Amino acid sequence: MRHIELVSELNEASDLLSSAIDRYVQACAAILNYCEISSSMARGLLNCALAEIPKVSVYDEKVQRAKATIWRTRNQSPNLAPINTLPFEIMSYIFWLSWDCSLSAEHRRNPFYPSVLLRVCSRWRQITLGSHKLWSHIDVHTNWAPNLSLRRAKLFAAHSAQLPLDLHIKTGLLSSKHHKRLVDFYRSVAPRVQSFEIHHGDDSDPFRDDHQTWLDTLLSGATAGTLTQVCIKSYGLQAVPVFLCTRDSAPVGHRHVRVSITEQHLEDILFPVTRLQLKGIYPAWASRAYCGLVELSLEALRGSEISLKDSELATILQASPSLRALHFGLGLERGDAAPPPVELNDLQSLHLASYNHSAQESVLRMVYPGQNPLELTIRVSDDVRFIFPSQTWDELVDFATRSNITQLHIEQRDLYKEDCFDPLKLFPLMPRLRVLVLDGFSIGKQCVESLEGYGDLSYLSTLLGYDEPPPLHQQLRLLRLIRCKIYWCDFRHASEIHPTDKLALDRCEVDFHPSQSSDLDSAFKCITPVVEHHETRATRVAPRRSC
Repeated sequence: MRHIELVSELNEASDLLSSAIDRYVQACAAILNYCEISSSMARGLLNCALAEIPKVSVYDEKVQRAKATIWRTRNQSPNLAPINTLPFEIMSYIFWLSWDCSLSAEHRRNPFYPSVLLRVCSRWRQITLGSHKLWSHIDVHTNWAPNLSLRRAKLFAAHSAQLPLDLHIKTGLLSSKHHKRLVDFYRSVAPRVQSFEIHHGDDSDPFRDDHQTWLDTLLSGATAGTLTQVCIKSYGLQAVPVFLCTRDSAPVGHRHVRVSITEQHLEDILFPVTRLQLKGIYPAWASRAYCGLVELSLEALRGSEISLKDSELATILQASPSLRALHFGLGLERGDAAPPPVELNDLQSLHLASYNHSAQESVLRMVYPGQNPLELTIRVSDDVRFIFPSQTWDELVDFATRSNITQLHIEQRDLYKEDCFDPLKLFPLMPRLRVLVLDGFSIGKQCVESLEGYGDLSYLSTLLGYDEPPPLHQQLRLLRLIRCKIYWCDFRHASEIHPTDKLALDRCEVDFHPSQSSDLDSAFKCITPVVEHHETRATRVAPRRSC
């Protein structure tokens, strides 16, 4: 057997080495002793000893290499490291999944991953270097050590072989020298880029000359059919909305950013894109960039107004019948006639991020989802009443009747409004609702004394004036309350919104009656098995009404 021969060879070599080392040490000691006894031959012995010094260094290097090899063998032993029994492909996939475990506090990828895997052991190093996909996501943070960021980007591009690349750019102020180096790098990888994200996070103009050059370089060098995901977002205080123009196209009203390619070339590049996320910069509304999408996000800059016609939005949605996620935060201009309904049978997520109730009404009226489970997120403000009759409320009710809403997230701009959230009108229309998220709401009202029971009606039915509660068939699995004011006297009786699996509280304030214990865990565990709370505090507010 081969392994028997290897063991025998190692044992024999080890015995010979041990014997040789013992003999060598004894010979060195004998020369030292002889030099101490007789000095007449010291010159010759000294020369002999000096000749051995470089040889000893060579011997030591060889021993260290042997030692490293033995330790590598030990570290790769399945008995000590069972993970090393897994094949290359599975180990590579585990390393890929570990990306999410390396996120920093700022929710960005760890700049030292996957480089840290190279230092674990020789096998992990071999797997990491051979897993080209691990190196295919490149982060360039120009406001974080630009020289180091660029060197890291080049290293990743080299280790990724010729795989398609995912490029994530976070901009910042740069010197002209760093700017040129980055442009050269973007130009070298642009043909391989399958997705890129550009986040303008500083307070400067996001489309000044250098940033515009980066966008121009990526778009002009992109390979049609390779680029499938585009994300460009601005967050700076000086940002203003712009439209994307080419060298042969005319500006379309707003401020524009011009790239050096033709309109046809730009259309050829953007048409195969299936995921498009935009905030602050937009292709013309008639562009083919909005065709064939599975994900579309159109957000407005903070403090700026930009809108499109409702007929233009309808055309965009009709051009993407397989759309699965729609995030809309712009304004809408209504035409003389409402556009026809748009069927989006694959829609799974609808996020209405604008506080513009007219835009919300138009989108809710326009979109006809299929029967896939749907996550709906909507923002409300002081002019959009979810208690009293309003056009938005009516459109939401109609939308709920033709949708299969399983997750509902409502965010209120004005924290702790006195209006009570009335889910009893919506819940009968959402029999499969499993997740409810309320942000900025007041749950219940203050009371003078603790009420031990509401009889047959919960506080929702009592406070909202129901003689009989509407029939409810669903059971919430998760209730997440964010920045909510919770009055425990009422909430503990609100059985309609008590979750069966988990209650999560984030930055909430819980008001207890003075006669009640204010221990959050013990209080909430009486209504749900699992409670999680983050930055949530218990208070005792002066009473204003009688229970």
